[in-house]
Amino acid sequence: SSTSFPDFCEMTGLSVNSIVDAASTKPYGFTPFRSWIGVGGDCIPVDPHFLIESDPKIKWPILSNSMAAMHSRPRKLAKARVSDIKLGKVMVCGVSYKPNVSDTSDAPQSDFVRTLKEHNVEVDYFDPLVRDSQGLKRLTTDGLMDAVGDYDRVFVKHKHDICKAEFEQLRGLANVEFFE
Repeated sequence: SSTSFPDFCEMTGLSVNSIVDAASTKPYGFTPFRSWIGVGGDCIPVDPHFLIESDPKIKWPILSNSMAAMHSRPRKLAKARVSDIKLGKVMVCGVSYKPNVSDTSDAPQSDFVRTLKEHNVEVDYFDPLVRDSQGLKRLTTDGLMDAVGDYDRVFVKHKHDICKAEFEQLRGLANVEFFE
C-alpha cells in the first residue's frame, strides 16, 4: 500500500523521495505518488471496508492488512515524534484530507492530532481552507512566520496552492518537519 512503502524505506535506510524521483525519470508509464501521513477522504479509507465486510465467510487478508496499516500510520508517526523529543506545543499545517480542499473527512491528520493530545501535547493548526478542526486554535497567514518560533515543532502535512510560498519559507528551520 502507499503507506507501507515509506515504512519499508525507513526500516532499510532508503529515501522515499529519491526513489520516486528516480522512477519519475522514466519517460512513460509512471505517475509519481508521494506518500505522506496517510490517506483521507471518503473513498480509499472507507470503501474497501464494504468489500471486507460484505461476506463474513470470505477473508481478504491482503486488503485487511493494508487497511489496518493505512489506518494505524498517523498514530504511529505521532507516537514516534512524541517519544523522540519533548513536545509541549506544536502546530499542524494542512488539516484537510488532501491539498486544495477544505474537506477534513477521514483526514489522517485527525488521528495524528488526537494521538499528540493523548500525550498532553498542545496542538494548534494552520490551514487557510479549514475554518475549524477538532476545536483547535486556528492560526492565520498574518504572523505565521513569527509564530513558528513559539512551537516546539511545526508539522507541515501538505501545502495548499494558496500557501505554498509561506510553507517554503519554513523549509530548513530546525523545528519544522515536512511530510511529503
